[in-house]
Amino acid sequence: MTKRSLIGASLLIFTLFTSPVLAAETVPTLNANTPDSYIVKKGDTLWDISAIFLEDPWLWPAIWRANPVIDNPHLIYPGDEIRLFSDQGKPYLTHYSSHPAANATPINSEQSLIPMAAIKEFMTQPLLTDSDQFKHAAAVIGARDNRLIYAQGDAVYVDNSTGMELNQIYAIYRAGAALHDPLSGKFLGQQATQIGQAVVTHEGVPARVKLIKTSREIMPGDRLIALQANPNYDFSVQHADITWSAQIISLVDALSQVGNYQVVVANAGQAQGLKAGHIASLYKRGAIKHELQLPDERTGSAVIFKAFDQLSYLLILDTDRPIRTGDLVTSGWD
Repeated sequence: MTKRSLIGASLLIFTLFTSPVLAAETVPTLNANTPDSYIVKKGDTLWDISAIFLEDPWLWPAIWRANPVIDNPHLIYPGDEIRLFSDQGKPYLTHYSSHPAANATPINSEQSLIPMAAIKEFMTQPLLTDSDQFKHAAAVIGARDNRLIYAQGDAVYVDNSTGMELNQIYAIYRAGAALHDPLSGKFLGQQATQIGQAVVTHEGVPARVKLIKTSREIMPGDRLIALQANPNYDFSVQHADITWSAQIISLVDALSQVGNYQVVVANAGQAQGLKAGHIASLYKRGAIKHELQLPDERTGSAVIFKAFDQLSYLLILDTDRPIRTGDLVTSGWD
């Protein structure tokens, strides 16, 4: 199996070692041709190492064991040896220190496992709104001149501004696609993309705001919603205690396909018992060959990081082929 490389040196993290990650009866499945041992290399993460041994790397806490040399796998150094053993049919890994120099840097010095950097921006924005929320939010209506496009540093006027207070910071959003259930056609929600921030410089109706940050051009009709000050990153990765299935109905920041560490939307959410931290398995629908329906094929795993009433946003963790709309998402049990 090809070892993944760290996607960035400054990834933020989930601290999972004290979290209820696994159901007690879960037994990890080893990869074919799993080695008996592995020498840690610079840049490795716990995910990388676990992926060498396991079909599902996110099950790594189930196979790590303490030993007299070190009792915390977050403190593993390049040059150390990881060995695979079995106890009554259950695989486990143990660690043999290479006694690194005092200035050596351990892997996962930030305890990086799931790359929070890939979803950090999504944690500070709604992603999904109902039509009324956008309808009644403050909206950019123009500026003193006749321009229709604005950027960082520009001052613009907004309507629906009752209640906006001086010096208050707002996030600026642009409405995206309306999401519907692929089977029933039911409206599930309105996507929204954060494209900037503004601070209120003059109260009133209309109010005036200064654009203090923009990632795209700001245009009339873009909406302002009070900035969420303290996004919640506090969730633990675990199996859902229910059986569920859904479809991928939208790709975020992609047109036709996504891969590892990209975001997708599925048509199941809190109403189906899902919440942030639930692990999901990804499947391609089986093709029809000679009038026979072939089995669905498992392609990887993902984690829900935001759950709404009827929709969930997932980060792709591990896939061996491109993920597209229409692919299946199920509870993490195989």
